Amino acid sequence: MKSVQPAPLYYLHNYRTLLQWVRSRYVDLLSEAETCYADNFFQLSEPAQALLTRLITRKGEYFRLSKIAYEEIPDISQALEPLTQLGWLTLSPQVSINEVFTFLTRQELTTWLGKYAGSKTQWQAEFAQLYPGTKPWDDWFNEAELLLPKTKDFTGDLLAVTIMPLSDVYRLLFFGNHYQALSEFVLAELGVFQYERVAFSSKCLSFTHRRDLEVYQQLQRAREKFEQDGDISAALASMPSAASSPDWLARRQHRFGFQFGVKLEQAKDYERALDVYVNCGFSEARARRVRVLEKLARQQEALALLTEALAAPYSEAERQQLERARPRLQRALGIESEKPPVFRPASSQLTLKFGEWRVEQAVAEHLHCAQAPVFWVENYLWTGLFGLFFWPAIYAPVQGAFFNPFQARPKDLYHQRFAERRAERIQECWQLLVADNYKATLLQRYRDKQGLQSPLVNWAQLSEDLVALALDCIAPEQLSAIFTRMLFDLKANSAGFPDLIQFLPAQRCFRLIEVKGPGDKLQDNQLRWLEFFRHNDIAAEVCYVEWQQP
Repeated sequence: MKSVQPAPLYYLHNYRTLLQWVRSRYVDLLSEAETCYADNFFQLSEPAQALLTRLITRKGEYFRLSKIAYEEIPDISQALEPLTQLGWLTLSPQVSINEVFTFLTRQELTTWLGKYAGSKTQWQAEFAQLYPGTKPWDDWFNEAELLLPKTKDFTGDLLAVTIMPLSDVYRLLFFGNHYQALSEFVLAELGVFQYERVAFSSKCLSFTHRRDLEVYQQLQRAREKFEQDGDISAALASMPSAASSPDWLARRQHRFGFQFGVKLEQAKDYERALDVYVNCGFSEARARRVRVLEKLARQQEALALLTEALAAPYSEAERQQLERARPRLQRALGIESEKPPVFRPASSQLTLKFGEWRVEQAVAEHLHCAQAPVFWVENYLWTGLFGLFFWPAIYAPVQGAFFNPFQARPKDLYHQRFAERRAERIQECWQLLVADNYKATLLQRYRDKQGLQSPLVNWAQLSEDLVALALDCIAPEQLSAIFTRMLFDLKANSAGFPDLIQFLPAQRCFRLIEVKGPGDKLQDNQLRWLEFFRHNDIAAEVCYVEWQQP
């Protein structure tokens, strides 16, 4: 692909686009200060706009003025002036002596304070004890006690960006998340990342109310604070209520709360963990409640909740966990129970010579032949076929699914109502499977969509030849059964597929092989898929490998 060089002010063009996009869609949601920020930005000179954009897209809030140099901004001082007048940048900000040591190199410190026998870290620790507190950057270099004959003056050499909170609001409103940034524009322009074009309207907004934005910010602050100090109590106290949040934001809140519950459970603080799970709408919280009630010796309550949950399980994973817990709870309560039948998948044994390959690759090489080729595919073949098959439904302009042009997937891809919200589109996709030309249609879709960002289709691994071979050997009825199970719980059922697939092109069929090396055991999601394959007459087995003794 021909390399495309961005224009010198590409980043400024992108930031202007972002600001205008947000202003046109969120005019009723922006505060007065946020509206004024965009208005004032567009009134700045181009060099001032460019300098601010450069700084807010860099990491951190402090910058050494002597190290700021951009070819497209010839006069940094002139560009800086209106930004400091607006208070968006501050010269000589308040800093501690620790921060001074962080911003200066060892060589620079030597020109300021003289030579020192110890390490920079030791030097920094000693000065931190002598000089607590903060003061403007310039004052540190005018401090009488520190002042020594110096060869370099560092006054006027530090600035701080103070406008980041306002700029971050625009970035959050545009992307709908905290992890994407302006680099998305550049990567798309250079062709590094390409996205499906979804015809969503200006009414498709990530945040519909000011409270939703504030809840997201509050939740993010709670997460960051917890990551810094690990204080679960403080994090829980700062958690906003999910009662009136939109679905996607409520899921985020419930998932975060669930993670706190797990932390409390790991710390054996079962009472508080139970309180968190009771108030958590996350689907996995109910099975955890049963587990915690059992640990609290409240087996009667645990069994009642388990029975209620088994009547309408959220997922196959939850049902599997509860079925395992039921006999144990019944025994504890003196209730006779029948042991559930143990599923044992078909299996085979193989002894191979130890080599440099991973065990999966070793088995694939051993079984592979021209008449029955073997591929190490794990999950990517099945998620790729699913992604191609349901592509029109996945990228349908459903309300609340797409908010900006840099989304690899809809916001609700793994939501329980994903299929319900696209019922008509999904039905159209199912109709394709009974059409005579479904193979040709899917192969053409592969060519048309190749390279577009997708959480399901791994273009680097899923070749067109593999897709064609799979479609020739996998019957439509088998695809329908597998896709139906995936659609039921796409998040959970996109994993756990067997490692290998062996095609038998002459018979137009296939078999699946899960490889287990010495000491390796089947995971729950793998067991669920293997049991599903048996019930649907799809050939699948576990191959247990032993290494040949030297």
